[in-house]
Amino acid sequence: MNRKDPRLTAGGMTRQIYYADVKMNKELFSNEWDKKLLLNALEEAQELLRVEVYAFCVLDDRLRVLAGGTDVRTRTVRRLVNAALEQFERQAELIGEKDAIPAGTQIRANILRMEDEKDALAVLRYIHLSPLTEGYTISAQDYWWTSYSTYRGHYNWTLLKIAPVMRYLSRYDQRPVQALAEYHRRGEALRNPIPSCIRRGEFEPIQTEDTCIPQGNINETFLVHA
Repeated sequence: MNRKDPRLTAGGMTRQIYYADVKMNKELFSNEWDKKLLLNALEEAQELLRVEVYAFCVLDDRLRVLAGGTDVRTRTVRRLVNAALEQFERQAELIGEKDAIPAGTQIRANILRMEDEKDALAVLRYIHLSPLTEGYTISAQDYWWTSYSTYRGHYNWTLLKIAPVMRYLSRYDQRPVQALAEYHRRGEALRNPIPSCIRRGEFEPIQTEDTCIPQGNINETFLVHA
């Protein structure tokens, strides 16, 4: 496998893959209704920007997403995050929920580009197992607000595009669903180790609103909303 190739290849198309870790200083999504609103907003944003979402996890104060597509760049994923949060706030206001993102809320995001398919798969598992390691559940399979249930065939989150991941797995195993389940079980047994490809992605304090701090040509940490 070529470690320098940052693309998933399937059906003659190439895909750039990014991990976005979005963290808040307040629990904006502490109830199930808000989590559903956020996922609805994310789906609308990814359709508008033509970004593919491969995995997600919504926690009370955090959103983790694996996303990308043909010719998608870091700035596109940044726009995806911004658009989803803006749409979340608009939808909340429409149903009478005031201050869905209260004044003084700080939302910081770190975006990392995946170097290859192996890294993307490791991050996908890390996203799915986050509720376990963060204490939300005793089994990752029991947590509703991740894309894990779609990969297991239990629920179809319509914002997801799982075909590229399953095609990649099918190169190495004739039973990709079972292979993915076993891969997740091993991750659970190991208490969901942080993939080395995202350990370097640190959040840094940002003083100016909407200012990007570039970290080379790949990674950016930025303030989304304040």
